Amino acid sequence: MSPDRSRIEGEGEAAAEATSALRKVFGHLDDDALNEIVGQLEVLHLDRGQILYRQGDAALGLHVVLTGRLEVRVHADATDRLVGHIDRGQTVGEIGLFMGVEGGARSATVRVVRDATLGFLSRDVFQDIVRRHPQASDHLARFIVKRLTDAQSRGRTSNPTVRNIVLMPLTPGFAIREFAERLQIAFLRQGRTALLTEERARARFRDALLPSHPSRLQLDNFLDQIERDHDFVLLLCGAEPSPWNAKCLAHADQVVFVSPRGLDPGEAKASLARIDATLTEPRPSRMFVTAHPLRSEAPQGTGAFLRAVGAGLHLHVALEGNEGVNRLARVLTGRAVTLVLSGGGARGFAHLGVLRALREAGVPVDAVGGASFGALVAGNIARGLADNQILDEFKQAFADEHPMDDYTLPVLSLVRGEKMTRSLRHFLGDTEIEDLWLPFFAVSSNLSRNIEKIHTTGPLWRALRATVSLPAIFPPVIEDGDLLVDGGILNNLPLEIMRRTVPGRAIAVDLSALNDYRYDIDSLPTAWEYLRRRLFDGSEQASLPVLHSVVMRATTLGSRREVEIARRDADLFLNPPVAGFDMLDWSRFHAIVDVGYAYARERLSTFLATHRDFVARDEVFDSRRVRVA
Repeated sequence: MSPDRSRIEGEGEAAAEATSALRKVFGHLDDDALNEIVGQLEVLHLDRGQILYRQGDAALGLHVVLTGRLEVRVHADATDRLVGHIDRGQTVGEIGLFMGVEGGARSATVRVVRDATLGFLSRDVFQDIVRRHPQASDHLARFIVKRLTDAQSRGRTSNPTVRNIVLMPLTPGFAIREFAERLQIAFLRQGRTALLTEERARARFRDALLPSHPSRLQLDNFLDQIERDHDFVLLLCGAEPSPWNAKCLAHADQVVFVSPRGLDPGEAKASLARIDATLTEPRPSRMFVTAHPLRSEAPQGTGAFLRAVGAGLHLHVALEGNEGVNRLARVLTGRAVTLVLSGGGARGFAHLGVLRALREAGVPVDAVGGASFGALVAGNIARGLADNQILDEFKQAFADEHPMDDYTLPVLSLVRGEKMTRSLRHFLGDTEIEDLWLPFFAVSSNLSRNIEKIHTTGPLWRALRATVSLPAIFPPVIEDGDLLVDGGILNNLPLEIMRRTVPGRAIAVDLSALNDYRYDIDSLPTAWEYLRRRLFDGSEQASLPVLHSVVMRATTLGSRREVEIARRDADLFLNPPVAGFDMLDWSRFHAIVDVGYAYARERLSTFLATHRDFVARDEVFDSRRVRVA
């Protein structure tokens, strides 16, 4: 398909956008010179998927992106690597243009990823500019050097901004209009937001959706103008393929497929296949949303649904209250608040104190993850339990049941692990990770492959049983022939995993205490001496480095790199002062919770004074008022 071509006319938005972009490239030319250059720009309209030029092509000019988005890929060593995106107001192709009249060649392949309008400046016009304004060439050289330097300093491709979001139901019967209107209200908290429907488009451009109709470009310009005037644009589509759907998908940065609770996986798969058949490459990223009428009815059967529709982030959204819809808006805009929790044995009760402080301060939690005991807490947050419900279950499971006391012949492990397994299955039942209200992951350590195992699917109890399996204390969990043990061994504070899973503002809670393991003794007692002291002088037993505590301590030593990364990269890093508690102090859970609460409350008071955008009190109220039974 050849691009549509025209010229920039007048002093409208396109001319202003082109002038601003060219001033960055050529420097401080006078207004008359810039206006002359803009008048010579040739305007091209390209559809999603079209190649602007390929790596190695002759450099015949540069392009100014007036609307849309391009992606830049470099082919080297038999691999094709995405190196960046070019958005509105930026230029592309100036490097090849600057290389010389005859020798310039494209250094990368550039493809349209969202329907785009470009301004093209030919080599002849460029040469005329340089001849009449020599300083423009010097500025262009500095501009290119800065762009290359900035790209190297970033070290990796940044994610493009999500602005145009398509909302599409996977079944005709779902009330997508009402859902979209509620989502628009939630989006207004994040910025200026427009909601566009097919009815509005047809009312203004009656024949614009007909193939090759002249008003098609008018509709494209209208969509571009809406994007200019707003931070986010919601494009509402129907469940069946249509010209309007195709137009929206061509402009989409993200597609959100919405379905009601209980939709048959086969119906969802067939509907998605019909939509996919209309898409061109590159396809926009996708997200799946399951809408639930009530907050009190736990999701079910999500695993089968996700296996049917394939890859993509998934969220459960309760239509009762505002919590779920507002969370979806934050996730879509990259402003989710995520919580990552470390392991630490009994010290993990401090996480409950931190959670209580977050909720009292009005800070929502949109996604959770963790390792070892931190994953236990995260899993119960994801279930939708209130603070007191989590504490009650943990008191029963650890302070009352003593899951580490079912000793066995120490061949495979010191304890059998049956009490821990029984306790997890009692409280969690058949809950699947996919059925949790919040996005969740747990990390365990794969001894067979020496890699992290990230649990995002399957039975919740089994994932948690793996991540708390202290080596030599609990027997490993066997999964697909691999041995899985405590997640703290390889990654006790998996912030980087959360960044990849749900981008947003991350809060990391670390329970490590590096200076609490020194002893005022010259040698360790024998086992019989220890038992005698435990029976007749209990005050000394806590001060001794017994097997449990040594193993628990050793599991976190290999994760110092991850902790330091989290300390540097987390938006809020919390390290409650729990050094005074042993990792096996299950009976002191109330005191540990209080320490975590007091510490987090003080830190949050200071942090939120300058980060008010973290607060959403109405949602936290909703989440505490309506809970899973």
